[in-house]
Amino acid sequence: MGKSDIVVLKKPEQIEALGSPAKREIVQFVATTGPTSVPEIADGVGRKVTSLYRHVHELVEMGLLLEAGKAKTIRRDKQLYVTPGKRLQVNVEAADRKAISALCRAMNQHLRAVGREMTRVHKSHTGRHRGTAPNVKFVGDKGWASRDKISKINKHLADASSCLSSVPKSNRDELINLSAAVWPAELPDE
Repeated sequence: MGKSDIVVLKKPEQIEALGSPAKREIVQFVATTGPTSVPEIADGVGRKVTSLYRHVHELVEMGLLLEAGKAKTIRRDKQLYVTPGKRLQVNVEAADRKAISALCRAMNQHLRAVGREMTRVHKSHTGRHRGTAPNVKFVGDKGWASRDKISKINKHLADASSCLSSVPKSNRDELINLSAAVWPAELPDE
């Protein structure tokens, strides 16, 4: 892994890149796997190697992936990649309109991808989950909160994310997705 535990993303181009399903899958896979080559990433995310080189190059240019040395192979050395931290987190200020716009586009893409994946797993009922049905929780709420409460909610979300990134995989584990966002709500008409 990179040196930091959490890397906070604020640049619009980094935020928007995570809206791309391919780029997000690559970053998530590398973050959970550690030093990884493009062929290993391709195997892990179920995509063709040739389709990933451009994405990986762009992620390196944006600082979302780092080159982490080479792995010796019989034919030629393979470049290894890591994320700059164990977890990437997006924090934007409401006044940063460009970053907010990028975040909105990225979240839109992300939520559509989550919906497609949930539908595939539900329809096939043979997804990579164990047991008779996947464990699914959905919480959607809107309410008033002080800055203190908002800080507490963000801490809980960070703790939940940390649970996923800090535990090495075992044969009994299930692969799960966790998506959460906290944002200002539109004020109701009076």
